[in-house]
Amino acid sequence: MADQYLFVFPAKRYLKEGDHEVGKLDLIINARYGRGSGYETNWLLFSSPQNYAEPDFESVDNRMPVRDGGRILVAGITLADCIEREVRFDPDYVLSQLPSTRKLVVGGFHDADCVERIAAAAHAKGFEVLVDEDTTDMFFTRRALGIEIPLERRVWSLKDFGMAASQEAPSWVVETFREYRRDKPYRVKV
Repeated sequence: MADQYLFVFPAKRYLKEGDHEVGKLDLIINARYGRGSGYETNWLLFSSPQNYAEPDFESVDNRMPVRDGGRILVAGITLADCIEREVRFDPDYVLSQLPSTRKLVVGGFHDADCVERIAAAAHAKGFEVLVDEDTTDMFFTRRALGIEIPLERRVWSLKDFGMAASQEAPSWVVETFREYRRDKPYRVKV
């Protein structure tokens, strides 16, 4: 029973055209969850408008290595359902497509929405879950702030989240940051 890594919605709509950082994101995912890591990679794609049981490869950003390997899962909703009609996918439906596992790491778009929903649902089902925020849309925010993201990470600190040090960030910012994570065991604690 292999551990699983799930990247949620590698869609063109979420990645900037000229963003050269996509390659770095791919390197991080591969270093942490690629071959030899003990993880199997899964890609959650929007459903095809013609057949909700089939993935919509047209919505995928070609810079993401979806076709290079890994398991393809479908959301059961289309990109148009999500964007135009604000329909949300059923996390239980998505999780049912994963092979039997006890450990799940989640990345992708968007950290505070779809990634959070998958992580919370997996945790409620008894999975050991971690949101790897380095592999969510937060990757681009941190890189824009000049924060270097290592290929592998064992220890997290406030600096890794854009706060140079707890004494330099206003105390209410640090407390809000920690409060958001308080009852979420799948979120890194700092």
